[in-house]
Amino acid sequence: MIKGNRWVIRNCIILYGLVLYAAPLMYVQTSSPEGRLPPILMVRGEESYTFLKNNDSTSFFLHKLKWIPLNEKESVALTLGGEYRARLEHFTNEDYTPTNRTYYAQRLSLHAGLRLGPCFRVFTELYHGATSDGEIQFQSDVIDFHQVFLEWSFINQEKARGKLRLGRQEIGLGTFR
Repeated sequence: MIKGNRWVIRNCIILYGLVLYAAPLMYVQTSSPEGRLPPILMVRGEESYTFLKNNDSTSFFLHKLKWIPLNEKESVALTLGGEYRARLEHFTNEDYTPTNRTYYAQRLSLHAGLRLGPCFRVFTELYHGATSDGEIQFQSDVIDFHQVFLEWSFINQEKARGKLRLGRQEIGLGTFR
């Protein structure tokens, strides 16, 4: 096995261990009445971390990145986040030949949201992905904006909501898988 592949495998195992440890702690959205954290949503642009406003007793240290107040009233706040997905695939005797191949794929996503009072929000998300075969990088997505939009909430009541978004956004249709 190539020395570089050992390094990749070791780091993937460490990263997966950290993700498995942190995943139950990283829920988002408004808290339920029982005090449990809500489920993660499929579309990052739909997430809201306002439940962390005025909450100093969060148990997970990364929650401090999800609600960074920029003024004393906490009406202006910044939200930061990201995701790293790594995958290692190995094929022994590919296509019934004596060749063995190992592929390493990764995807990086970074997002930020700026809440400007109760009515306005700016959200942006960057994506980058790459796949390599040993030393050669044969497939790559150049880092690019996945979502960038300005949102205006003109009706924000418990039973009725109205929002207007301008920009590039992800929209889930059907089962959205």
